[in-house]
Amino acid sequence: MRLDILDCRRCYVGITNREVVKTVSERFKDKVRVEVHDNTTREAILDKGMANGIFINGTLTFFEGHVSEEDVMNAIEVADTAHRQQTDR
Repeated sequence: MRLDILDCRRCYVGITNREVVKTVSERFKDKVRVEVHDNTTREAILDKGMANGIFINGTLTFFEGHVSEEDVMNAIEVADTAHRQQTDR
């Protein structure tokens, strides 16, 4: 599973969320690969279409405000279940 984090490093909520996602992903080292994308330049933001965000297997994942470890674990489990269902067909 791939977890992409768009990181503009200017939003304190985004910075906190990035750290929570990285902490939780350590528990799933064998299943989750995290890549943090530097989105500090205008060109990078225009290329991605947004300043910050969290993508799980290429799908933008929405969280309300600050992300909790439980939120991230649930999102990873949902994405993993959906992936397994697609491969089981």
